[in-house]
Parts: sequence; structure tokens; C-alpha cells
Amino acid sequence: MVLWRLVTRGLGIISTLFLARVLVPQDFGIVAIATTYVAAFDSISAVGLQDAIIRIGGNSDHLHDTAFTLGILRSTINGILVALSAPLAAAFFNEPRIVPVLHVLAVLTVLEGFENIGVVDFRRAMRFDKDFQLFLLPRLVGVVVTITCAMVFKTYWGLVAGITALRLVRLAATYVLHPYRPKFSMHGWQQISSFSFWTWASSIATLARDRCWTMVIGRFFDPAAVGIFTMASEIGLLPISEFIYPICRALFAGFTMARHQGTNLGPAFARTIGVMALIALPSAIGISAVGNYIVDVALGPKWGNAVGIMQIISASAPFYLLTAIGSTVMNAAGNIRNNFWIIAASAVVGVIGSAVMAHEFGMLGVAGATAILMTFEGVLFLVVAMRSVEVSVGEIVYRLWRPLVATLVMTIVLWASGYGWQASTPGTIANFRECGAAIALGVLSYGGSIFLLWKLSRDKDPLELFLLGTARRAILRR
Repeated sequence: MVLWRLVTRGLGIISTLFLARVLVPQDFGIVAIATTYVAAFDSISAVGLQDAIIRIGGNSDHLHDTAFTLGILRSTINGILVALSAPLAAAFFNEPRIVPVLHVLAVLTVLEGFENIGVVDFRRAMRFDKDFQLFLLPRLVGVVVTITCAMVFKTYWGLVAGITALRLVRLAATYVLHPYRPKFSMHGWQQISSFSFWTWASSIATLARDRCWTMVIGRFFDPAAVGIFTMASEIGLLPISEFIYPICRALFAGFTMARHQGTNLGPAFARTIGVMALIALPSAIGISAVGNYIVDVALGPKWGNAVGIMQIISASAPFYLLTAIGSTVMNAAGNIRNNFWIIAASAVVGVIGSAVMAHEFGMLGVAGATAILMTFEGVLFLVVAMRSVEVSVGEIVYRLWRPLVATLVMTIVLWASGYGWQASTPGTIANFRECGAAIALGVLSYGGSIFLLWKLSRDKDPLELFLLGTARRAILRR
């Protein structure tokens, strides 16, 4: 799953870096506001139809057909509401250009409901190679269309065209890749509804938590500021989006299967945190350290305000590791209500904190509020999940101490050498050279430290060896 995600994300990064040179931050901001607005309707009506089928288990066409029918009803209502309320959204954000964008996204929202529900079987059967083919082909087409249209139009319509192509190709791919042909039915609505309420509530809270900064910046500042913050957050959270999220998608199915078999989830929870920390911790801190080089070399001078935002968010991204794994294991264990209350508390703190910090300190204040929110939520999820699956503090510390110490060594080395968190040197060639040196120094210091700590610990069940073996087997299967 990670390899497939890296391929698709690599295409996305190439597209983003190209578009950052062709378009201006305002273009990204307009599309970010529009997609956030549509995501609000999506989250308000999200009931976790696919997750419900996975968690209920068994093979029953009536569950698939009911989920398909409910999905169409949901997407159709959402599309109509988005289209009708587009002028109100434009007035709220003081940006009339989002109206036609919202109309296009409304049509795509309706079409999304007709995707073949049969593809949920890929996750149920642990066929994640098939699952991620649904991301690869649409992504390829979307990147090509986006870049081509951006070169032609040189406006935000290039981004909209790419989104349209991606959604349409994915719709077709769901029917090409899976033979199931859904029918209209409501026979399984009682089984699905028993799982869906707290999933729906958590979805709303997640939207408020994840997108509160978009609403705040869009209201306090302008589309250009939204575009800058969006780009900075996207790069700063790369270790989360490209490594942790795809693994958690697999973990939900795996944890659910283990729960059905009566397996204790505690050891698996602690082990998963340790394995993922081996990569997520140094990656997140490394991006924060070289954020200035990334902006100067990859994005260009018009994105200069993104540096501080990226560094703050990326430095706090490791705490999202705890949120992602904690929420996944609690969902699989049936503790969805706890997930909701934690995310809801974070959403309230995030909205208030972002508004206050935006008023006092501008966009850097919003970044600081986001970092505090991720830290607070990660610790809370860890504590609640540990109680839920009955794992001790000692087991968590045992799995995390080597990645934490090695990342601390890497941080000290980068700071002391003058490569980390420093102002970049004028000139693209010089920045590129210094960025390469910083990355090499970070890799060597972290890799050397983790290897030394591994050997000194004499661990009989080293996560480092497990990670290397897993990667080797995945590569050989390809």
C-alpha cells in the first residue's frame, strides 16, 4: 500500500511543483476554499458505509446494495445543496469566483455516489494492491489533465479540470476493476445504521478539526493566504499523508479481522506505533529542518511565507501518528464513541484557537494553533487507546525510545551543523546543494544512531529488522 501510495503521491508532487511555478497562490486558494466547502457537506452526511460493511463482516449482497442506494441518496442531496448555496459561500468568503467552481464540484459530488460499492471487498479480502489501483490510474489521468489545462488556461480552472478528470476516471475504474453490479435496495439499513451514527458524528467533528484553519484564514485574510497555508500544510504533513494514512487504511481491516478472531489488539497497537515511528519521526522533523530549502528550490520566491508555517506544522506532525493509529484501533475495537468525543473536543479547541491566534499573530499563529491541536489530540488518543486495548505505558516506551533518541540526535546534528532551521543561501544552485547536504547529514545521523541503539539494546524482537523484512518482501512481490 505504501509503495502504491508513493507512486501516486510522487505524481502529485511533480504536478504540485510544476503548478506552483505556473499558477499563483490565489489560484490554489480559490480551489482550496471550494473543495473545503464541498467537504463540509460530505462530512456532515458521511455515515461510514464502507467501514460498516467491513466491520459487520460476512458476505451479503443486501448490505452492498443498501450502501450503494444510501450513497446515491447522500451524494445527490449534497450536490443539490452545494449548487444552491454557492452564492452564500461566495458572500461569506467575499470571493465570487468560487461560484462556478462549486457548481462543477456539485455535479461531481452527485456522480461520486454512483461508484461501484463492490470495491469495498478489496479491503475486506486484504487485496490492497487492487484497492490502490483505484488511486493510481485516476491520479495519472488527473496529473496529465491538470498540467495540460494549467498551461493552456494559466488559472485555477486547470486545477478544476484535473479534479474532474480524476473523479470521472475513478468512477469508471470501480466498475472495470470489480465485477459486482449493485442494485437499489434498502434491506440492510438497520445493520448499517447501528454502526453509522457515531461514524457520522466523528466525520463532522473531523471536518471541523481538519478544516478549521481554512475557514478562519479564508475569513480573516484572502485566497492567496489560504493557498500558501494549504501548500505549506500539504508538504509539512507528507510523512502523515504518504506513510501513515495508507497503512491505517490497511490496519482497520487487519485489526477488525483480528478482533473477530478474538486476538488481543494491545501488542499489535504498540508494535504498530513503534514500526511507523521509525520512519514518520525523522521524516517529519527532517522536513521541518529543511523547509526553507524546499520552498526556495521547489516552489519559488512567491511562496516565501510558507516556510515558517511548514516548519511549525511538520515539527508537530509526529503527534498525528498517535492520533491516526489510536483512532484506527478504537474504531476496529468498536469504541467509535470515544473517537467522536476526542475529535469533537479537538475541533472546538481548533476553531477557537485558530481564530484567536489568527487575530493576534496572523498565519503563523494559525500554524501554532494547529501544532498545539495535533499535540493535544495525539496524547489524548494515545491515553484512551491504551486503556481501550489494555496496553501498558512501559510497552509503548519500549517500542518508541530508539526512534525518539535517534531523531533527537539527528535534530541536534542538523542544528549544530547550520543546515537545519537556517536561512537559505541566495541562488537556486546553492540552495539545492545545501538541501542535499542537509538531507544526507540527517539520513546518516539518524541511520547511524538507530543502528547503534539497536545493537546496544540487544532487542530480541527488533522492529528495525521487522520493517526491513517487510519492505524486502513487498519489493520482491512486485
